[in-house]
Amino acid sequence: MKKIINIIIISFFSILLCTLYTFSKTPIKLQTIAVLDFEAKGGVLHDEASIITDRFRTHLVNTGKFEVMERSQMIKILKEQNFQQTGYCSETECSVKIGKLLAVNRLIIGSVTKIGSTYSINVRMINIEKGKILFETYEDCECRIDDVLKLKTKIVADKVVNLTYGNIPGYTPSPAPFIEMVYIPPGVFTMGDNNGDNDEKPVHKVHLNGYYISKYEITQIQYKKFIEQTKRKIPSCDWSPVNKPNYPVVCVDWNDAKAFCAWAGGRLPTEAEWEKAARGTDARKYPWGNSEPNCNFLNYLGCTNSTTAVGAYNAGKSPYGIYDMTGNVWEWANDWYENNYYAHSPSKNPQGPSTGSLRVTRGGSLSYDATDVRCSNRSGSAPAEKFFDVGFRLVK
Repeated sequence: MKKIINIIIISFFSILLCTLYTFSKTPIKLQTIAVLDFEAKGGVLHDEASIITDRFRTHLVNTGKFEVMERSQMIKILKEQNFQQTGYCSETECSVKIGKLLAVNRLIIGSVTKIGSTYSINVRMINIEKGKILFETYEDCECRIDDVLKLKTKIVADKVVNLTYGNIPGYTPSPAPFIEMVYIPPGVFTMGDNNGDNDEKPVHKVHLNGYYISKYEITQIQYKKFIEQTKRKIPSCDWSPVNKPNYPVVCVDWNDAKAFCAWAGGRLPTEAEWEKAARGTDARKYPWGNSEPNCNFLNYLGCTNSTTAVGAYNAGKSPYGIYDMTGNVWEWANDWYENNYYAHSPSKNPQGPSTGSLRVTRGGSLSYDATDVRCSNRSGSAPAEKFFDVGFRLVK
């Protein structure tokens, strides 16, 4: 009897060990993703963008973190599904549709831009099931196309792994929520308005390096995570992140805005960066052009009696597709305010005066008229002041 019991015990542990060994050898199911061909922008040729995309796919496969669908398989599936798309698929809705047809968990869309000698690779990871952008990352390089292929595609692939898993040695994921960013390419734009107020004169040309600016004003739900992580004080008015998650955060002073931007891995825009993002390079009066404002373009005097959710005014977007650059809420800039700064400001990457008593605010708000919501209009406020109609956005 004792011998039988020993045999049973030995058999049990043998089966258990075999099961554990088999389980340990079973590969972990990887996330299945597809990478659409990157959009070619600026001076990038379509063939160059395709080669860069292929190299990026290869680097993702080599990380061993994703099951990456082959390009030929994607084309075959979309053809079988009779999918037709005019132009490049850059919007989330279009990307989700493609992702569902391909039956993948995640989809990566991106672009390659060349302005002068500077290349920029920008990619977004989209969660197909939830229908939203998970994150966006980029890499700039003042270099040759060979360097982009050899080095930068791998760096971007590693960033995607970092942002997805956060497990590459030496990498610390940002605690900040996803903030959708728009790339503003380097170059010259016209700043100021000779027909405006005295502090907008003289009109002058300014050259800026390339930068990213948030597509929307920072929202209450984004600021809520900042408060939770840093224990900073709750805004003193109009604070309702549960009921108004996508409304701009207001009643934050300049120091609050600066602290959020640093926490999110960026900074406040300079006054020049703000104006270029608002008006582009054609010296337009308003973000949408030169036609006078109305309540279809923005939330300004007479439209509502409160702020509106960010992104509500599609017709009022800037030339770069940025929402609410004027109206809704004023926005803090990084610079000190000086009335006659334009008379002696540098022509390249101006940072504002070295000292002052006021910080620049831009864009006007729901309480201001057509004159104040012009792209070139300037104002300043004490950095410790908080207002019901002043918010901010982020630059990287």
